[in-house]
Amino acid sequence: MAPNAARLITSIIDAVCANELSAADVRDLDASLESFPALLDRTMAGLSDAETAAVDRAMQAGARQLSTLGTRLACIVRSGDAGAASVPDRFMLACDLSRSLFTFTVKHAMCESIQSLFSCATLPLECGLALMAKLNASASDTAAVRVETTMLQAQAWLLLMLIQQATRGGTGVQRFVAHLAAPEPLLEWLSAAVNRVLAMHGTSLGRGPYLDLQSRLVVIASTVCVYTIYTPHATAIERSPALQRSLVQLLLPMLQAAAVAMQLPADKRPANLEWPTILMVARLLVAVELTGALKEELALIGGSHVSSSAQRALRSAAQLFVAAPDRCLDELTPETLTSLWTGLTLLLGVLCAIIDEACQQQQGQGSAAVPASQRKQMVQQVLQVLPQLPTGLRLAAEHKGGLATGVIAEPLLTQCSAILAFIDPSLPAPGDPEAAPTWAYTVSSLAEVSVCCAASSALLRALPHMAALAALADQRQQGAGERAGIAANVHFIGKCAAAMDEYSCSLGQRGSWIAADSAAAVEALWQLHTMLCRCFHTSAAGTLTFPDGMEESLVICMSLCLHSVVCISTTMRMIDTTSGAEAPSRHLLAMSVAQAEAVLVAASCPKLAIDVLLAKALLSQASDNGPAALASSPSVRQTLERLSEMQAVADEGATASLQNRLLTPPLRRGPQLGDALELALAAATRSCAYLRCANLAGEGGPAARQGAGSQRCSKCKVAWYCGTACSHADWRAGHRRMCGALGAARAAEVERRREEVDV
Repeated sequence: MAPNAARLITSIIDAVCANELSAADVRDLDASLESFPALLDRTMAGLSDAETAAVDRAMQAGARQLSTLGTRLACIVRSGDAGAASVPDRFMLACDLSRSLFTFTVKHAMCESIQSLFSCATLPLECGLALMAKLNASASDTAAVRVETTMLQAQAWLLLMLIQQATRGGTGVQRFVAHLAAPEPLLEWLSAAVNRVLAMHGTSLGRGPYLDLQSRLVVIASTVCVYTIYTPHATAIERSPALQRSLVQLLLPMLQAAAVAMQLPADKRPANLEWPTILMVARLLVAVELTGALKEELALIGGSHVSSSAQRALRSAAQLFVAAPDRCLDELTPETLTSLWTGLTLLLGVLCAIIDEACQQQQGQGSAAVPASQRKQMVQQVLQVLPQLPTGLRLAAEHKGGLATGVIAEPLLTQCSAILAFIDPSLPAPGDPEAAPTWAYTVSSLAEVSVCCAASSALLRALPHMAALAALADQRQQGAGERAGIAANVHFIGKCAAAMDEYSCSLGQRGSWIAADSAAAVEALWQLHTMLCRCFHTSAAGTLTFPDGMEESLVICMSLCLHSVVCISTTMRMIDTTSGAEAPSRHLLAMSVAQAEAVLVAASCPKLAIDVLLAKALLSQASDNGPAALASSPSVRQTLERLSEMQAVADEGATASLQNRLLTPPLRRGPQLGDALELALAAATRSCAYLRCANLAGEGGPAARQGAGSQRCSKCKVAWYCGTACSHADWRAGHRRMCGALGAARAAEVERRREEVDV
């Protein structure tokens, strides 16, 4: 059996490496190569060690022949001899055979043969390079383009296999990286291949039947830039502006095509534009080796306009951000999923930073600024993808592999800051977290209120993950920049809250608006307010730590959200009495109770250094807008009295006296019959009726039934909880005393509605 297997290998290699091959020989060999892998596998079954050694020797001898063939064919092409016409066919056969042999040796772990077959790199790096220079098909010559593209596919496939195998280590790797595929020949080949693809397929990049070739070139370049064994190659790319430009011109259309493809159902997408390939594209575009070329490609045009290329790149990155999966699919491992989200976050941040820097430089030079409409359109695209940001940060923070050292934390959080700075350039710079925020961000519609709330809620969900990443960076003594990222996050939320409040206060003077938009805006503000309340519960529980001074910023945001809802609700009642005042009232009751509970938690937690006057003002605001029972709640009354005493001791001046007088009316109201039921009904409208729930609106919406995995009290069928733990805790905290009353109130409401229908 061994002689047969060894003879099979030797015979087909001898045939491919023969000095002369007719057209008939080429056809016969092409047919033989199709069945060769399966035939070789059958002959290998049950071989002894001695027989396997014979096959190994045949493989090594064949590898030397194929390596020599690559050099010999390159000489023929460059010399222009009569035999040059047959070289493309012979070259294709040699590439296909080398690939089959390499696959076979890797499958059977034939280490010596693998090492020998690395020498087949001469086929693409010598002969392939010579053929690219010789053929040079015109884009208008369809037949010639097809031939050259097929030839490029064959050599790119072979070279990619060799390059990727080298990243797995083993014998022969150093020789391959340092000599056979040294930086100069490999990058010369890559540059020529990318330029040929651009010349032949410049109008169909990222799509069409030759997407295979484009994808393989991307993977080759990405592998060279990512793996440390190719560090000399990556350095060489950084020194080659021409290759950088070519790669960027190849990558950006593929990014756009990928964004379009990912909007399609999974079974309709191109097979070569899967998420791992998209990860490679993102990695390359953010690689330091391509930064200069990417900036050139995205530069402003006409002095002040953002180029269409830059707009497409930003839009494509945003679309991919929205479409990216949040769990492992068939083609994604947990590590690849984490890398994908990290890569997309970095890409979006880099694109935002490049475009923003160009706009800032343009304005700083005294030239015309980028048109406001153009910038606002891009800002809205980025705002709408912020709700996906926590997913990427969570995966990065939870990853237990390469991220454990905090290597990726610094760039990841820096690019988060860049994304926020793009939305509002007046945010403090990443290196200056102490700078006071200005309030330049504006909101001009109720729809924008909803978008800003969704973005701010997402950033609040991202805070724990950003803190975890900052902690990883702290281990590497890189904490300052990362903490700046968290500070920018909180500053942005504050600016959004201030802008939304300013718009809401003047809603009645801003012309007509749709009631559905106002209801959606109130719902979104409720969601954000609930998330802010949750932050104080989780911080008091020790699961979230704010940077110094950030607690008061978030407290102010909470107050602004409640005030915005008050303004919108008031305007709705004044302008359109048919729009229904009940929904805003329901929101206000729930928000007021939640705010009071959050302030009570903050005021009783020493590590949450909330200003006394501020805490009193927020409790007063909650009492003014919440159910009447809130003001007479023992916990609220006791806290207000304690805060008043603290303020009186600290400051006996006019300010403290004024504050105390303002808070006198709520304090004078005594407990009333039905207060407990009123508070219970207000709490029952929330996603979790347990007032001290630390997972408040963690997933889903803020209202009852909207929380992910929420469950209803089986007795009263009114209160909803985020889980069994909160249900039991609320039962012990007092729900057991109100459960019957809530059930009776529900039954009465059902009966009332039935009577209204009958009438």
